Amino acid sequence: MAKLVLSLQGKELSEFPLNKEHVTIGRKPDNDIHIDNLAVSGHHAVLHTLYNQSFLEDLNSTNGTFVNGQRISKQALKDGDVLLIGKHELKFVGGTAAAADEEDDPFSRTVMIRSPFAAAPKPAAEPEPAPPPPEEPAHPPRAKVAILSGKDTGREFTFTKEVTMFGKKGVQVAAISAKPDGYYISHVEGAASCTVNGEFIGNRAVHLKEYDVLEVAGIKMTFLIG
Repeated sequence: MAKLVLSLQGKELSEFPLNKEHVTIGRKPDNDIHIDNLAVSGHHAVLHTLYNQSFLEDLNSTNGTFVNGQRISKQALKDGDVLLIGKHELKFVGGTAAAADEEDDPFSRTVMIRSPFAAAPKPAAEPEPAPPPPEEPAHPPRAKVAILSGKDTGREFTFTKEVTMFGKKGVQVAAISAKPDGYYISHVEGAASCTVNGEFIGNRAVHLKEYDVLEVAGIKMTFLIG
């Protein structure tokens, strides 16, 4: 089981096993990891653990959350990472994330293509007077998936296109579409659909929520915002 080792100025203070899906860190006593220091916000950060992979998320803290010296908003953790919260350090021990061998990397062989149904450019406007240009459509916040299983565990892929299709041709392919109100996953190819939180989606387009667990072509991943 993964754990966090809390220390201050090089002196180890205590250990915290990550035996819950969500572990909160902060100055208030109701946190799972209570750090009584004014440099720490009341609810400073939270650690999410899914399928033995942990993700650290800053909760808009005043002084920020750092991993290996870099300020983060949300990041997957690997064994040996050092978290800095206020003046305290928390060493992450027991993670399973590892770099994948490119030749044996199933995620690198997934299909990533722009949708053929993307809107075509509008023709030039008629001679004057031209109508005012339409307002730009709303865009959802940036999102990504992080791999939860196999040698790719901890690897992330950020969605930058209107529609991204991924999976394995001839086995199972799914599409994630960016809409004004968020991201939707739908089945594209394969005898069976992908799953969201363990349930087959069938022919539905499912509105994704943060930390939903997806499985496409045997690869488990979690959906993250930001």
